[in-house]
Amino acid sequence: MKMYWGDYLGDTYHLRAIEHGGYLLMIAHYWRVGSLPSDPAKLAQIARMTKKEWAAHGETILEFFKDGKHKRIDAEREKANEKSAKAVNAAHQRWESEKEANPLKTLDAGNANASILHSERNANQNQIPELEPLRQKKENPKEKKTRSAGSAEFENFWLVYPRKINRAVALKAFEKATRKTEADLIISAVRGYKFADDEQFIPHPATWLNQERWIDGTPTSVRPQVTEAEKAVFLEEHQQWLKEFRKQQLAD
Repeated sequence: MKMYWGDYLGDTYHLRAIEHGGYLLMIAHYWRVGSLPSDPAKLAQIARMTKKEWAAHGETILEFFKDGKHKRIDAEREKANEKSAKAVNAAHQRWESEKEANPLKTLDAGNANASILHSERNANQNQIPELEPLRQKKENPKEKKTRSAGSAEFENFWLVYPRKINRAVALKAFEKATRKTEADLIISAVRGYKFADDEQFIPHPATWLNQERWIDGTPTSVRPQVTEAEKAVFLEEHQQWLKEFRKQQLAD
């Protein structure tokens, strides 16, 4: 988010250093999530304050969040979302234009090949030439469709992932990941994944993808269910291990 430091300093001239730090962390959290929790303990955690410090300074910081909302940040979030949506729409339109243009290119190439073949036959009217058919390397429509869809799906992934860094590396990791699972599943997992409140503890998107963390973020409805028989085996093995462990402790 772009910071307007002149406006910020004008609005916060009365804050102490600890309150500046807490307010900036609140801004960062609100920019990423779009809201603040109501629990004072969680608010203190976001502001990196102890409960005692939050009790002393929290009320001053929350004056900037009327009814839990921050109009300036909401406006900036809306601008960012509109910009991302326009970028995705522009990409879709570009891909559709290329899709419509390809059949015309193929037709032009076919006409050119026919003209060459016709000219060679006229030049050799008394002979039956053994002409090697002119072959034009054609792009597999299925591969093109997959690449175009993959690019659009990456834009959707990039839009919802909370930390925007190393886009090119993330794109390669996303393409690799989509060879293992469905893109929609990855995007759904990002939406349901519990990321850290502090952005510095959120993994880079490429790291998250390469470590297949979408498995951790997969909605419960599509996760494999553990059967009662498997639970029973696990419990029995755990009890056996506990028994052996206690036996070893007594022996020592």
